[in-house]
Amino acid sequence: MEDIGPIGLLKTIGDGRVMDDFHEQLSMLLMAVRMAHKKGHVTLKVVVSPTKDAEIPRVSIWGDVTSKIPHIERTSEFFYVDGDNRLSRRNPRQPQLPPNTVQMPPAEERVDLDRKSFAAGEKA
Repeated sequence: MEDIGPIGLLKTIGDGRVMDDFHEQLSMLLMAVRMAHKKGHVTLKVVVSPTKDAEIPRVSIWGDVTSKIPHIERTSEFFYVDGDNRLSRRNPRQPQLPPNTVQMPPAEERVDLDRKSFAAGEKA
């Protein structure tokens, strides 16, 4: 009779789905622990039950994977609500400044100004 061993058993239970679930939940746990800076755990449970057939020594094996993933705290954001129940980031009591409009000379003139400054020995 061949010995499956513990790793072979985990690969066999539920056609390998128990091992896949363990791997998936462990990966999620590792990511959440790094992001939340809190601990969590993954539990692999293997249940072994005797069968009713006493003539042949058999057992029924079932596996389950559960986890406690740490909760990542989200920050809240503040919004203002207007009379029509619409959300805005702008405080209605704060006056709005006019847009800052800076008139830039055309590109050709800027190049000429830069060349004149360079020729005059001015530093940028």
